[in-house]
Amino acid sequence: MSAALVGVAFMVLAVPHAPADELWSQAVALHREYGTLVPGRMQIRFQQYNARNRLISDDESEVRIFVDASGEVSSEIVFARQNGRDVTAERARNPSGGSPFGPPQSGSAQDSDGNAFSGLLKSPFDPDEQSRVTLSAGALDEINGTRARRYSFRHDTGASSVTVGTAWLALSDGMPLRVSLELEPTPRFVDEFSMVQSFDRDAAGRWVNVLTTFEGSGSFLFLRRRIESAFVFSEYFAPD
Repeated sequence: MSAALVGVAFMVLAVPHAPADELWSQAVALHREYGTLVPGRMQIRFQQYNARNRLISDDESEVRIFVDASGEVSSEIVFARQNGRDVTAERARNPSGGSPFGPPQSGSAQDSDGNAFSGLLKSPFDPDEQSRVTLSAGALDEINGTRARRYSFRHDTGASSVTVGTAWLALSDGMPLRVSLELEPTPRFVDEFSMVQSFDRDAAGRWVNVLTTFEGSGSFLFLRRRIESAFVFSEYFAPD
């Protein structure tokens, strides 16, 4: 479900070693410790607008994620509403029905560019990805009252688009507070796309992604659309 979350995937050559930086190294260490945690609950909202910027679809849902009796990570839809109408039962039968992009269209640009967004599923802080990340430190900023260093980076994820972004790391301990991402180039059916991830520590002190938002516009199923979406994550657990 979280992969489809984005249904989103959007080349520079990888360098042998990413530049060493103390704050960035601390962020990588946090990902090494907490990067495999899974959110036990996701609250999702998709809003879709037409070419005249009129809201034409408003979709809300909540998903519970858990380890089932066989030890596998599973999910179930707690509720789903589309334009105020309860669609929980039909969404449970067809989970992909909530995708703002609609079902895959064989032979379409959506189908041929389907792997572009997959790079967004890889974190620039993943220790295994560091040889594919180039970065440069920038100015100091303040994120939610916390002093942070801004970093620009490029991440060659192996997808058909390079992930280009900005990350804000807390000066105190290197904790990533916010990451803003774009794709170069964007997939053929997408004109604009941006994604923002917000991070915090949970009640147990673990570093987790608490909110991911994205905005995009383009021609989906031959119709001009703009999409806004938000994913709120909570109740993280270790899958094993």
